[in-house]
Amino acid sequence: MTTHWKQLTLALCLAGLLSACGGDGGGEDFTSSVNGSTSGMVTQNGYLVVLTGMGEVNTYDLADPANPVLRDSLALDFVETLSIEGTDRVLLGASNGSYVLQVGSDGALVQLAFARHARSCDPAIGRDNLMYVTVRAGNRCGDEGEDRLLIYDTSSGDNIWLLSVLPLPQPQGLALSGSVLYVCTSEGLQEVDVSDPLQPEAGTLYAGLSCNDLLVQGSTVVLSADKTITLATLDQLATPTAQIMTGQ
Repeated sequence: MTTHWKQLTLALCLAGLLSACGGDGGGEDFTSSVNGSTSGMVTQNGYLVVLTGMGEVNTYDLADPANPVLRDSLALDFVETLSIEGTDRVLLGASNGSYVLQVGSDGALVQLAFARHARSCDPAIGRDNLMYVTVRAGNRCGDEGEDRLLIYDTSSGDNIWLLSVLPLPQPQGLALSGSVLYVCTSEGLQEVDVSDPLQPEAGTLYAGLSCNDLLVQGSTVVLSADKTITLATLDQLATPTAQIMTGQ
């Protein structure tokens, strides 16, 4: 294990976001995972779901965690990020849109819906039939898109409806806690009130918190940036509890 991943694992263990941080690893719950919005690997419905460098999404049976067995593979274009939603769905951010996939009880992958947007980098998360997507232009992400938060209604299954758009400066990773969406932006960590998905409202900006992605579990927040992993709590975001230098 590299130093970077040792530090990340330590940070998550300290934050209580990993179910097993030592010992023989027995008795893990692989039903679903806590993951950031820019993840490339999650567990959902008892299966490991992985993005590959070949533009594929694979599912693996974890009945024997030491020996995962490939169950299904689905080829998709320009997929970059992966996150879980509900008990059997995964949301995939691609540079040309966002996918909603279902992970079956047998590990089979079914594409439920796709929402297309201008070429942009595209993390996505979801909850309660709503999908939250950040898109940003520039660099490898393409120059066609705009910097904004998109909120979609995914309740109809095979159709996705765009509910609202909120401009944000170079938004990246995002996480939900209650009715508040936390978004990593080029200006810091931005709170967004999404209690009304038709009218999201930008709230407090924590300019001192630099991040590319984040995890929120209970009151604990883990923020990852290019060279740091920061631990904080929701009620004291302005004063983080710890910071680890990754050197990456």
